[in-house]
Amino acid sequence: MLKKSILSLIVMSAFLSGCGSDDDNPAEVETPNKAPALSASFAPLTEKATSSLSVVASDSDGSISSYAWVQTSGPELTITGADTAEIAFTVPSVSVDTPVSFTISVTDDEGAVTEVSAETNIERIESIYNLAGTVVGSQYANAMILASVGSESASIAADENGDFSLNLAVDDDVELNSSVKLIASNESALQLASLLPSLGQLSGFIAQAQSSSKIQKASTQAVEDTPSISVSAVSTALYTLLVAANGGTEPTNIDAIELVESQIDPNALIEIAAVVHILINSEVDLLPQGTTDLLSVLADPEQYNALVETIEQATPGAIEETIAAIVEDPALTPALVAADIPSLYYQTTPVAASFIARGGSRYEFAENGTGKRATNYGISEFDWAIDSGDILLTYTQAQASFSYVGLEAIPGLSQAQKETIYAEYGDTVETTIETLTERMTRLTTGSALDTFRVESETVSTMTPIETNSGVIEIPAWNESDTSDLLMRKSATAGVEFAQADITGLWGFEVYNQESYYSNHFEILEFAIDGTGVSQGSSASFSWSVTHGTLNLVFADFTQSYSVIDSNNGDLAIYSEAKDNDDKLLASLFGFATQIESTTKFTAEIAVTGQDKYWQTMINQWTAGAWDGDILEFCYDGIDGDENAADGCSYGNNVFGFQVLDDNSGTKLYSPWEGLLPPPNFVFDWADLLSWAIADTGKLKHTNEAYSRCWDVDEACRYREWTLLKVVDGRLGKRIYVQEYDMRKYNSTEEFGYSIAPRWNMYELIDVEYFNTVNAAPASNSPSKAQAASGNTKVSTARIILEPNKLPMQQH
Repeated sequence: MLKKSILSLIVMSAFLSGCGSDDDNPAEVETPNKAPALSASFAPLTEKATSSLSVVASDSDGSISSYAWVQTSGPELTITGADTAEIAFTVPSVSVDTPVSFTISVTDDEGAVTEVSAETNIERIESIYNLAGTVVGSQYANAMILASVGSESASIAADENGDFSLNLAVDDDVELNSSVKLIASNESALQLASLLPSLGQLSGFIAQAQSSSKIQKASTQAVEDTPSISVSAVSTALYTLLVAANGGTEPTNIDAIELVESQIDPNALIEIAAVVHILINSEVDLLPQGTTDLLSVLADPEQYNALVETIEQATPGAIEETIAAIVEDPALTPALVAADIPSLYYQTTPVAASFIARGGSRYEFAENGTGKRATNYGISEFDWAIDSGDILLTYTQAQASFSYVGLEAIPGLSQAQKETIYAEYGDTVETTIETLTERMTRLTTGSALDTFRVESETVSTMTPIETNSGVIEIPAWNESDTSDLLMRKSATAGVEFAQADITGLWGFEVYNQESYYSNHFEILEFAIDGTGVSQGSSASFSWSVTHGTLNLVFADFTQSYSVIDSNNGDLAIYSEAKDNDDKLLASLFGFATQIESTTKFTAEIAVTGQDKYWQTMINQWTAGAWDGDILEFCYDGIDGDENAADGCSYGNNVFGFQVLDDNSGTKLYSPWEGLLPPPNFVFDWADLLSWAIADTGKLKHTNEAYSRCWDVDEACRYREWTLLKVVDGRLGKRIYVQEYDMRKYNSTEEFGYSIAPRWNMYELIDVEYFNTVNAAPASNSPSKAQAASGNTKVSTARIILEPNKLPMQQH
């Protein structure tokens, strides 16, 4: 468009009109419009902030009439002011620095348009963590250290001593419960690993940077409280077992770690550490031919077992010697200081997936150097101190435990005395055991659990035995023992009792002075007003919750309950019962669960059919009872006893009930002798039952063929189940029940407890389960133990050279 201007100069024209000349009239000339000027220069944007961007526009020969912003790339923004010089928006969250671009156009008052394109970055907010520590082993001098959290990573070379310090920048949206993995690599295939439970537990946090441009500045800051991280054979062993317990995948957060930590076998841990230590110090390559990854070998039980056999064949006893060296090496098992010790530790047994521990002991450490250890036998007192980096306990008042020990294991008995005792009492004798000292060396530190090697000194006393030829009595004797233990310092995910969650029905083990185990499992009803009643005994109580501990006050005693661990509503509990003078009556480790009031047995739930039965799981909660997802036939997985018909050293796992739709049933069990092991196992022992479901929803098994009354032909024994809950188990449907077994001998007698009220759990499995899983060998070379037992299933369980002691069985 042209603008018209009156020119002040006279323009002579050669054009003449008929009327004369127009020399005196001014001429109008059109000149070009100048397009508006536009500039855009954007500073970086910070994610999740309220931000604005603006342009500068001007028009030298007019004015700006309109603006238009168009986003051309990047995450979509909700823009206000797109028709103005400045737009506003909330910057979205990004996990990496992300470009965003715009095309901006301005139009002047004559319609001329100028357009520019401009770009900036959305910069993420980063939390920066300093990770400092040591990779242990001279072979890892100058090793490359890679730290990662999910997709975030950073690397650095260690120095000649294996020390490293690196800064790991992590997007601030990464959950603080995310785990941190460190890998140390040298020129060999022997990578070492360490898995830190969570970002939130790292005290080496440096700073939270607003944008990546601040990383360099933040990374130069010194942090005095940066935790020292050890990447070693021991941390690699722990990493291996955490991955294995998590189904073969790496746990990515502290919740997943705490869920599987309880499955870690400390015996396996220290032995894997010894294997790794041997490998990295060996002058020859001991890895299987063609293997380039140590971690993959450790993760595969079959390859690992072959490696153990190779090591032991080359140097018998090498693993045991290396374990001793690891325990003594402060670089591999760092020394403890008093501040490292929690006020409470719960010693527990490794559990199988989906279960919680049923037993253990409780250590209480006071700041004044005294402490208490509680077991089902009672409470012992000790003095404690840090000695050479270990916890040394000296017992001042020990509560004795009782055990029946084989005659051959009793020192001081002559052969003649053994023969006399055997002839009159059998091959075991009662002994009492008191602990004198315990030295506890910490092997690993976990999120909720630590592992320890414990060296115990005990004194044992054989109970005097009256025989036909006189009393046999021998002096007490001292013994030493070494065991690797799990020590829990907090419940999974910090679960504890809360006042608001208690009302309703719960199952708890409640003190009962008449019971052999000092308790009955009872169903308790909690009212919102702080009162309650037992549905079994009708005893009333008041209740309260203090600092996460549930307290019940009955007429004659009080009982407290603390959560040790939890898993899908199952609670492992430590409990103490005291009389009204505050004297300890009992300490116990038990189970608790909340119960829906509508949960009752129906035929649909109870009936198994001919091909299945309810297999007890009350003793099958230990990790040793399982080989992967397979329930072992032998108790705690220990077989190889050539003198036992079933091939099992401590009996077998088989016990349960079959419930048929015609109201008949069978109690299925097996003796410890006189039966063939799988795959030829047959239920030779089976009691015929009848069953009925009462209006209350209780299921009653009446023993029809066995335990008849002596005076009349009628049943004198039954077992009753109250359903607590139904869940999916490891092998099939799992039911939790309160059960008791009632027995009398004459029809005129009152029924009494053969088994006092307790909780139990059963899973629905095939009658042929143990034969099926042991039917086909996985290879042509079963182990010596398997050959001895007739069990042709090649185990995928790890070889353990030093198994823990077995827990007591119940049926």
